[in-house]
Amino acid sequence: MLSISKEKLAEILLFILLLLVFIDVEPFHIYKYSMMESSEGNIKRQIAYLLVCLPSILIAFIYSNRFRLQFKKELIILFLLLWCFLSIAWSDAPSISFRRLVATILIVYAIMSLLAMVTNQENLLKILLLTSGITIFINCIGIIFLPKLSIIQSGSQSGLWKGLHEGKNIAGNVSAIFTIMWFWAGLIFPKWKKYFWLISLLCVVFLFNTASKTPIIVLFLSFIITYSLWKGVRNIINFSFLLWFVATISIIGIAILSFVSFDEIILFVFNDPRYVGFTGRTDVWAYLIENIIQHPLLGVGYEAFWTVGENSRSLGISVAWAQETIHGHQGYLDILTTIGIPGFILLILFMFSAFNKIFVFRKAKILPVFMFYNILIFGLIYNLTESTLLHKYHFMWVLMLISIFQLRINYIQRKTPYEHPNPS
Repeated sequence: MLSISKEKLAEILLFILLLLVFIDVEPFHIYKYSMMESSEGNIKRQIAYLLVCLPSILIAFIYSNRFRLQFKKELIILFLLLWCFLSIAWSDAPSISFRRLVATILIVYAIMSLLAMVTNQENLLKILLLTSGITIFINCIGIIFLPKLSIIQSGSQSGLWKGLHEGKNIAGNVSAIFTIMWFWAGLIFPKWKKYFWLISLLCVVFLFNTASKTPIIVLFLSFIITYSLWKGVRNIINFSFLLWFVATISIIGIAILSFVSFDEIILFVFNDPRYVGFTGRTDVWAYLIENIIQHPLLGVGYEAFWTVGENSRSLGISVAWAQETIHGHQGYLDILTTIGIPGFILLILFMFSAFNKIFVFRKAKILPVFMFYNILIFGLIYNLTESTLLHKYHFMWVLMLISIFQLRINYIQRKTPYEHPNPS
């Protein structure tokens, strides 16, 4: 009879889960917004995640002492999810809020379960690289052999790459995150450095062909912040760092100028009313702030502001395109709008608690944790102009969860076979 260890089973389930997150159940799907479809959800996606997440949690509860111990210690995320559950009581769309929260709870505890059972960090890194590598391969194959499905064919975005993803912005975000993962993989596995960095460069090429401004800027910002944390405050002010800093700022500047016309810059500088800031985001943010002022403590209920049908509060936004979007393009404002100040504080505490042991990691020369810090920092900055926080199985939120939980595990173990010889 074929037997399999719980750790190997956890690795298989994590592999399947990450493929679902990166590739989705409908690859190469051409995104067409529908208010009712968005509010009701995708039944195929829901079933797929349920079949992976529920067994992961059950197996961990039954067989993993490590998971049960971690479950008791992760009180902040538990209180956060309980607060989200309470918010259903005053939600504009309680049934939709409930379904979305169930999906979020499943993802949070499935990730916690699987990481508790995948005790070998090397195997976790390999799973992340394998699933991202498969996604990169499919994207490249799509661009070459399926251009009509992988390259936007009409409208103002014609010619931009989206690969197997719903749109070019998601493709850009995915490419930026994969750039981070394969760059750090080159440092963690020096034997394969040149090959891994070549893949990282390929991700950069794909990123620039999506013309997604936010991921390009956040990518280099997160790199320089993580680099500074890795090197340590005492060692960052030196000639090589200044060169890196100047190069990074230059690349960010070139990226902005590549996608923003000179006319738009002039309109912005002279505060011309014809300028629509951040692609109209500022108008959306103003509307969100109005709603936050009206409901500062309780919010309007977990994920009950956007795409909950014809009565969505988001339909009150004056910007025409914003009435057909699925979030407020500002993760922190979206959180304040939906679950209020208490929920916002709990979420901030959960995310930033991962940084309280960073100097322990640097002193111990633990290199892989800085890949997770880079992903987490990227996500924190990215949510200043996009919205992925507490959003079910959005790949950015999932990778932020993996980073936070794995940083906790690293601190508990405080050991790894991958130590950089000289982090300074």
